[in-house]
Amino acid sequence: MELEIRQDRDDPVDDYRVHSQGRLLFRAQRSIYRSIRQETIVRSPTGEEVLRIDPHFYLIRPAYDVRWDGRPLAFRMESWLQSVYSLAGGGEAYTIFAHRSLKQKYSIFIAGSQVAAIVRRPFSIRESDVFTVVYVEPAEPALLVAIALILDRIGGSANNAFASYHGLATWFQARRFDESWLERHRERSARREAPSAAPDREHDSADIW
Repeated sequence: MELEIRQDRDDPVDDYRVHSQGRLLFRAQRSIYRSIRQETIVRSPTGEEVLRIDPHFYLIRPAYDVRWDGRPLAFRMESWLQSVYSLAGGGEAYTIFAHRSLKQKYSIFIAGSQVAAIVRRPFSIRESDVFTVVYVEPAEPALLVAIALILDRIGGSANNAFASYHGLATWFQARRFDESWLERHRERSARREAPSAAPDREHDSADIW
């Protein structure tokens, strides 16, 4: 399965839209009323709150609180040198690895098995940030969106000292990025999303249905 997370730079509060198979799943906005902490709220297309991301002030080790489905989770840095993070709480436990690449790439694991890969399009002044997230069960799409939005803040924000450090840290990556995993599951996702073949026009519709 695949998600596309796209930032809308025309929106003054950093509006993000998340699509899957061409369908809008979530919208996310940073609060304009909390200029220092800038919490992010992810909502359904109809406006219901799905989760909330609340950042802590930090200089070196990023720290965020996430509330999803009434459950509190904590996003923390596990390794400063190797850029390894975790999102845990409420019965969920994700480990996130940053990788050395011209693009920002991340692998996400649950209980030692890879469940998702995130690839961020290289930064462009003229184009919005775009994340592609390829995932399998039991990964939760909403939590993957939370992870991607937090990583966007960590890797792309200029208001913290860690942003300039991020590119260097990935040279000491704890794990290589598994391109084969990404391609294999992208192909499966593409096959799943492809429209079914058109009925054979030589046969009567009654024979088909």
